[in-house]
Amino acid sequence: MTTDSESEQVDHKEEENRLIIVGIGSSAGGLEALRALVPNLPINDRVVYILAQHLDPKHSSMMVPILARETHLPIAELQDKQVLKTGTFYIIPPAMDAFYAAGRFHLEKATGIGPKPSVDRLFASLAENHGRNSVGIILSGTGTDGTHGIRAIKAEGGITIAQLESTARFDSMPRSAIGTGHVDLALPPEDIAQQIHDMLAQPDISFLFAHKLEPSESEIQEILKMLLDQTGTDFRDYKRNTLLRRIERRMTVHKCKQLSEYAAFLKQKPEELYELHNDILISVTSFFRDTDAYLALRRVLDDVVPQGGHEIRIWIAGCATGEEAYSIAIMLAEYLGNRLARYKVQIFGTDLYDSVLTIARQARYSKASVAGIESRILDKYFIQKDGEYQLTQTIRNMVLFARHDLVRDPPFSHLNLVSCRNVLIYFNQTLQRNVLESFHYGLEPDGIMFLGKSETIGGSDRLFVTLDRKARLYRRRSDIKGHLPYLLQNRSLREQRNAPYNGGTREKPRAKLQDSIDKLLVNIYQPACIMLDDRQEIVYVRGNVDPFLGFGEGRAGLGVLDLIRTELRQDLRGLIYKARRTDETIMSRRIHFKLKDEPVRIVMRARYFPAGKLTETDVSVVIFEVLPASDYLTNAEQDALNVSDSMRIKELEEELREVRESLQTTIEELETSNEELQSTYEEAQSTNEELYTSSEELQTSNEELQSTNEELRTVNQEVSVKSSELEAANLQLKNTNEQLLHEIEERKWAEARLEIERAKLDTIFQSQPNWINICDLDGTIQEINPAGLFIMEAKHPAQLIGQSLKEFVFPEYRADVDTCITKIAQTGEFHAREVKVRTFKGNVRWLEIRPVLIHLDNDELRIMSIIVDHTDSVIAQQLLADRQQELAHIMRLNTLGEMASGIAHELNQPLSAIANYIRGCELRMKDDACSLTDIGEVMKLVSTQVRRAGEILRYAKDFTRKDQDVEWHEHDINVIIDETLHLLDTTEQFKQVQLTKELHPHLGMVNVNKIQIEQVLVNMILNALDAMEESAATAGTLHIRTERVGEQTVRVAVIDEGTGLPTDFASKIFRPFYTSKKSGMGMGLPISSSIIEAHGGKLEASNNNTKGATFSFTLPLKGTSHR
Repeated sequence: MTTDSESEQVDHKEEENRLIIVGIGSSAGGLEALRALVPNLPINDRVVYILAQHLDPKHSSMMVPILARETHLPIAELQDKQVLKTGTFYIIPPAMDAFYAAGRFHLEKATGIGPKPSVDRLFASLAENHGRNSVGIILSGTGTDGTHGIRAIKAEGGITIAQLESTARFDSMPRSAIGTGHVDLALPPEDIAQQIHDMLAQPDISFLFAHKLEPSESEIQEILKMLLDQTGTDFRDYKRNTLLRRIERRMTVHKCKQLSEYAAFLKQKPEELYELHNDILISVTSFFRDTDAYLALRRVLDDVVPQGGHEIRIWIAGCATGEEAYSIAIMLAEYLGNRLARYKVQIFGTDLYDSVLTIARQARYSKASVAGIESRILDKYFIQKDGEYQLTQTIRNMVLFARHDLVRDPPFSHLNLVSCRNVLIYFNQTLQRNVLESFHYGLEPDGIMFLGKSETIGGSDRLFVTLDRKARLYRRRSDIKGHLPYLLQNRSLREQRNAPYNGGTREKPRAKLQDSIDKLLVNIYQPACIMLDDRQEIVYVRGNVDPFLGFGEGRAGLGVLDLIRTELRQDLRGLIYKARRTDETIMSRRIHFKLKDEPVRIVMRARYFPAGKLTETDVSVVIFEVLPASDYLTNAEQDALNVSDSMRIKELEEELREVRESLQTTIEELETSNEELQSTYEEAQSTNEELYTSSEELQTSNEELQSTNEELRTVNQEVSVKSSELEAANLQLKNTNEQLLHEIEERKWAEARLEIERAKLDTIFQSQPNWINICDLDGTIQEINPAGLFIMEAKHPAQLIGQSLKEFVFPEYRADVDTCITKIAQTGEFHAREVKVRTFKGNVRWLEIRPVLIHLDNDELRIMSIIVDHTDSVIAQQLLADRQQELAHIMRLNTLGEMASGIAHELNQPLSAIANYIRGCELRMKDDACSLTDIGEVMKLVSTQVRRAGEILRYAKDFTRKDQDVEWHEHDINVIIDETLHLLDTTEQFKQVQLTKELHPHLGMVNVNKIQIEQVLVNMILNALDAMEESAATAGTLHIRTERVGEQTVRVAVIDEGTGLPTDFASKIFRPFYTSKKSGMGMGLPISSSIIEAHGGKLEASNNNTKGATFSFTLPLKGTSHR
């Protein structure tokens, strides 16, 4: 039963495996590339970005705010033990190195010489701990940082990308990465972001075949055949999962979703076969990788080094870039010490990949590559040169590098040590066994074999004895004679058997081995059977085979000819021999045999299955069939047969004896010949290795001679130059005094010019009409110019220096000052801000602050502000606003004057009615029949008319009140429209048109000055009535509409059927004193426009499609006003 904690751990592991980490390395010119890359990066919950930008460790970084302005992607500075948040872009802080482990990023203080933070260390940690879900990107920069890390990510199956050299401001870093041959794509920064988009669009970029059916064997074999033909490297015996992972990586790079699609791509572009070849072969190594294993190797060096001073031969198979070979050379040098000169040390480093061998021969490594080496070893065996570390000549002379194919080439011989670490894990079992036999053959008796921590000898324990199981150290068994590896003897035969049949048609995919055996056994009633490998050793047993097989006394083995019963051995030998030369089942003769002390007759059947058809390796199946009793002869028949054949049997026995003796003689002769051939082969092999070694030594010597020649040429050139320099020395000495005098004069002149420039700057500072204020990062004033004293009405600078500006501003502006100081100190940028201050004389001033961050000569930071006095401008603006309010009030009075006759007419009606009611009441009171009830009814009618007249007067009074121009309240715009229409209802023009209203019922409240909005509505409606009056049409319609515009705005429209607007109205209609009416002043619309703009809205006008015009304005809803 799984616990909750275990489930959480599984979920976290799955989430970590699903996460893609994109590491980015850049240096000089990197900001330009990042500004093109970062805005286009996808924001995705499957990806995290981490940037290692080389920065000055002595200064804080501005990268976070700079990049944050370029993208919506969250940007954050990396913290120690950072818990990763997907979809985030992290930046490593200055003076720190970052590495990834246990699902988190860790920070360490960057030390030593070299760029900081280290791109190599970041990428190497991603490769080691996040594997193929890592992406490495190298952008513009100088140096070679990131080259080692790119190789590490590529080796673990990740994606590697570099900026195209032609697009980089500084191309050293991208060029160095591309030069390794391990960069998948070289693209401009914008295309790199698109590549990340495309990778994330795939359902699972880590492994295309992880949740699908196994790809077609025919497609895999087709790709492997193309690789063999193009590159000469045979990958058919490599593990399928390893091959598929490498193929899938190339498919991801080229956006191929099916294996067949990639196979077609390979046919179109054969150069991709070399990229795939290099991807399959790439591996990552390091100095003294797995320290505990090297300590264990150190303890058995006594078995490696022959006593007395002789030759030491060591083979490093799959050496990659050489770190392992040099590690063992250093360990051997440390072990031997002064005895090193007594031995001829030959360490052969071999690999299939020429590019890594070139790196190994150079023996130059980055700082990240040697980070794990203790300082004593580093100082003793390495020379620091141009930011890199090179092995000393003593160590380099011990190691020779050459191209070698473990699968096809013969092994080195007479070896004391073979190191083959993290190579066998890529081979299937058959190839592993064959390679281990090669090592056994090449090692001297009791020689040592050193494997990787994930590798074992498996079924080859008969060849080696385990010395240290944890460290994977083994000793060659001297009691087992080495022989020519089967791999080399039968490779051509296997290739011939694996060739296509029927004119090139491909064989069907092989079935499961167990299914094939079951079908065969069912056809013959499932008798007892055994399966043999290519060495005729038993690997599988079915049924009871005890009667036919048995172990003899002495050393046990699984060879079938050693285990088979004596009476069956000769027949079985011939049966297996015949079966291996045909595709049919071979049957033996009927053999007399005793089963449980009962005489029986048996038949053996054998069938051979070559590798590549039904099985991965060559196998044979032998079936033991006991014949039924009906197949035997009767006793009488048997006696007769025995009597008649007894003489013939004796003759045959004599012939058989002679044949056996002759055969034994032939066998002995063949064994002798084989031993001679084996000895000859070993001698030829030794000669070949010596020639091979000599060739490498000659190549190395040639390189050294060329280097020496270049050095001599350089020395000659230097001698020639020195001679010229000596000849010119006297002349230079003569000119020295003159030059020194001239330099002294120039220095004096420069100092004088500097003093003049300083005087100019001081004059500008002193005479500048604006206040120049210089303060600390906390806002404390350090220096001011005279304009500052004048603005603040101070008598001397001491009143301001040492104070903070926020001590003089009004309380409501102090938060703005604090924000200004904080922002300018953090980002170096801040927009101008206006504040209100009180001077030393108590006067109020409005100041605009324009701050900027400056660097002093001692690298200290200060805030310099140019402070402009806007007091006169603010006062002028206030006076202008007051004049506009007065003008608006005058316009309302003017409008009311125009409406006076209508208002008088409206007042006349209720007053006339009141007079009539009072006169009638007087007449009734003279009559005795008048009651108080009648008088009360008349008084009610009088009261109604009084209220009507009072409302008309109140509307007129409120419309002309001046004190309400500064009052803002929340109102319903529909109510304001109704009250305005009620006021206008008194005019004669209004009574002559038909009014329609379309008021939205749920507009919400607006924060406005009611009187000013009524003024705008009155102006718009009166203009519409005037336009309709000028039109020939009678009884036109005036339409008023309110509506919502978006979620934060309302719109009010007045639509008339008048004459419309002139054609050039757009540029003139809102100008002061422009009017199209004969008696108009041209100020109504400009004032209305300024009122609406002060409310945060906009006044607009347009002609209708048919006739008339539409005037409309917008207002923000409550809470969004820009008052």
